[in-house]
Amino acid sequence: MYKFFRRLLDIPFMLLVLIEALLFFVGDVLMWVATVWWDKRRVWLHRYSIVWAQIVIGFNPFWRTVVEGRELIDPNKTYVIVANHQSLADILVLYALRRHFKWVSKKELARIPIIGWNLYLNRYMLIDRRSFGGSKRMLIQGLKNLNMGNSLLVFPEGTRSATGRMGRFKDGAFNVAQQGKVDLVPVVVDGTRNVFKDGYLHYKQTFRIKVLPAIPYSAYAERTPAEVAQQVHQLMEAELCSMAPDLYQA
Repeated sequence: MYKFFRRLLDIPFMLLVLIEALLFFVGDVLMWVATVWWDKRRVWLHRYSIVWAQIVIGFNPFWRTVVEGRELIDPNKTYVIVANHQSLADILVLYALRRHFKWVSKKELARIPIIGWNLYLNRYMLIDRRSFGGSKRMLIQGLKNLNMGNSLLVFPEGTRSATGRMGRFKDGAFNVAQQGKVDLVPVVVDGTRNVFKDGYLHYKQTFRIKVLPAIPYSAYAERTPAEVAQQVHQLMEAELCSMAPDLYQA
């Protein structure tokens, strides 16, 4: 019974967020119309999306985002940024990096109204994980974006973690980074796993983002993508364990 009434409490908040999202999407379209003919990288549309995400999170005064190490991402350089994936809220929270990048997302997200439309307008990378050509498509599109000067932001786990702990990393992001000869930036996220915990929204949360020092291309150029994936996974998991030791308690 408690959960039923908690879900009822969530309805007004979700309706307000939906109305806000619809209004911002109108601005999204206007920004696209104003810039599409000259801003081929969609830099200004991405900046608008950053503002949009920050306002959505700020809509609840009890949600707080703490970013550590943002300055380690040079806005004038191109990277492959890899982050762990705890929930759908990661997408909103990671805009707080305030850097230009292209999301590498599963194609299914494109079916979600507003979110999917924004993905298309921004020319973010949508990958069909069930397709045999998905990895090849990721490599081709990823290298194209890197050559244009667009950093990539990838969830190398491929899906959300059910426990909050870091799952095994797939090789794709590291293959793209190696082929593109760019530095890797590990980013550790914590706190988003609790937003939708127990089937309803939790209104008091602190989202923490920790940017780790970039790994230069020269430091991993001679290693296989699988070896790099394992190395970065160990580095990031150690940081997550430090940030959220409760996740790794027996």
